[in-house]
This record gives sequence, structure tokens and C-alpha cells, in this order.
Amino acid sequence: MLADGIFERNQGLITLIALVVGTFLTIIVYGLQRARKRLDHAIMSDSAILAAVGAVEGIEVTWRGDQVLKFPRLVTLRLQNTGNRVIRLDDFDGPVVIELTHGVIVAADVIDKRESVRHPGALEIVPAEYRTVSVHPTLLNEGDWIEIQLLIDQDTAEWAQKSLQVHVVIEGQTRPGKRFAPTEIVELSKSFAEAMLPRFTKLAKILARQRS
Repeated sequence: MLADGIFERNQGLITLIALVVGTFLTIIVYGLQRARKRLDHAIMSDSAILAAVGAVEGIEVTWRGDQVLKFPRLVTLRLQNTGNRVIRLDDFDGPVVIELTHGVIVAADVIDKRESVRHPGALEIVPAEYRTVSVHPTLLNEGDWIEIQLLIDQDTAEWAQKSLQVHVVIEGQTRPGKRFAPTEIVELSKSFAEAMLPRFTKLAKILARQRS
């Protein structure tokens, strides 16, 4: 009888909790089942080595001892599988192309990767005007990423991140690749369930406070 009375007094709240939990479970199941196949990118860091060569007498930046760089920059670019499907070698319609519309790419190298990435792939600076880098990834699981550091040189100190572009086509992609802010793409490295868990926990705490 006591239990029946408690149920009757809290029937509205219990119904609400059941409805909310059911809705969240539906969203999670839908998110897990919905195919998302895409490769996105972000500029994780971007810094000028010298604001202007010659601003301080006697200081200059050279590459391998003989190539003087005018306005060099170090840019770190992350390529990341932000979908929930594996991207295999055969899925790529050619290499991932990193293109610089103004200036030249002096050097490029993979400097970091997610632990689960066993082979980040080969890099190749295309000799024609030295404005593109071809990246040949091998296998990228959900959330996998690699970070590439680029040494860039320009004729002027003016720089816009939009001059660095990424071109990629993968079989079955659900949308073209996009550029995200560094904090956004770090969040995207989490699985859908991991991303939803904090929201579900927060809601559960709110409902618990209301019940008390």
C-alpha cells in the first residue's frame, strides 16, 4: 500500500523520466546506426618564425643551410576521421592533397598520431611550384587522426589560414570534408556514445534533484 501511494504521488515524474530516458536511448541508437563517413581537418597551431626577416640585423632563417626563407611559418594540420565508419586505403580516390595557394611548402612531416594509427602513411611534396603535399593514409578507424607539420615560406608577411586548403574524396563519403576549430575536432575524436554520455549524466542529475 505504501509503495502504491508513493507511485501514485510520483506517477507524473516517473512517466517523464521514462519518456526522457526512452528518447535519449532512441537518439543514441540512431546515432550509432547512422552511417557517417568523412575526413575532416583542423589547423592545430600556426606561428610565424620571424615577423620579418631583417628586422633584427644579422638574423635570417635558412633551410638546410642555403635556402633563405623570407617569411617562414610552422603550421600543424590535423587530418581526422570524424565519422563512424572505417576509412580504408582503397576508399581514397587518390591521395589527400594539402594545397597552399600563396607561398611554398618547404617541408612536411607527420609529427603526431592517435595511438591506434599504426601506419600514418607517406608524405610527398609535389615538385611543381612546391605548393602541394600529397598524403597517402593507409587505414583510419573512427576517431583516428594524424598531425602534419608544414614549414611554409611566403613572399610577404600577410597570412590567412584559408590559403591552406585540403582536398580529399573518399568512397561513400556522407559529406565533403570540413575545417573545424582545434577544440571542436578534439571533441569529434570521441565516439557518439562517449559524446552523449555527459549530456545523459547531466540530465539524470537534474531529474534526481527534482525527485528529491
